[in-house]
Amino acid sequence: MDLENVFTLIQATAAQTICVVITIHLFGKKVFTKLEMLMIVFILFLGGVPLLGYYQYFSIIYIVLVLTGALRWKKKDWFLSTAAPLIAIIFIVMVNYIFDGVSIVLFGIGNSYIEEYLNTVYDVFLLVVNYLMCIPVAKLLNKDVIQKSRAADKILIVATLLTTVILLYMFIYIGSLYDFSNEIMVVNAILFTVYSGLLFIVFTIMLKISENKIAVDNQKEKLMQLESYTDKLEKIYGEMNLFKHDYINILASLQGYINNANQQELEIYFKETIAPLTQEMESNKIQT
Repeated sequence: MDLENVFTLIQATAAQTICVVITIHLFGKKVFTKLEMLMIVFILFLGGVPLLGYYQYFSIIYIVLVLTGALRWKKKDWFLSTAAPLIAIIFIVMVNYIFDGVSIVLFGIGNSYIEEYLNTVYDVFLLVVNYLMCIPVAKLLNKDVIQKSRAADKILIVATLLTTVILLYMFIYIGSLYDFSNEIMVVNAILFTVYSGLLFIVFTIMLKISENKIAVDNQKEKLMQLESYTDKLEKIYGEMNLFKHDYINILASLQGYINNANQQELEIYFKETIAPLTQEMESNKIQT
């Protein structure tokens, strides 16, 4: 690999690394400080360039592990820590190939021409488009419907994203066997565009189903709370009726003792009946 190719590789890796870090930063609700973002970029760049140069596509494993670890370090849940890096990689790949495909079809500019003359323009384009795509997706990932989704639904989403990454890199590998000819680049661009649309539809359906499940669960919870509240009201109503009955009996007894001017019986009745009842009421009040 000559010096020019090394420089091109470093520039491309740096741009993509920055894009990926910005993506997970936005997905995590701007979880990292500027210094932390620079540290992550440095770690990815330090390990990513050698791996990309010697092991090519397997470098993606290193990137995912580093990004997942960074998000977990910031106390993000397992779903966001896993999904965010995968989505970031999908964005990078799709924007890359769609840009190349459009350039070939509309302007007749091949990948080699872009790398030689428009590399900086492409890097800026990648940063801008990636940022614009991240904003709505970041809002979506942090919606209540996602956060409250069942673990099984989250696992399904992560599995779908992982499958997508594997498929994308399979197509990239096939393209490398044909030296990334313009025809292959256009075909990949079309496939990635169609797949992006299908993926969007699938996730929309999954989120709608999850939202409906959450609504049903919330309705069930409200019904259970209403039943519990009704049971408590019935219990209180029964206790009040019992107290009303006892209260009437107490008043009747007191009136009888007063009418008969029986002071001794009145004192005995008070000590044996009213005083214990008062203590019982105080005890119930404390327990409540």
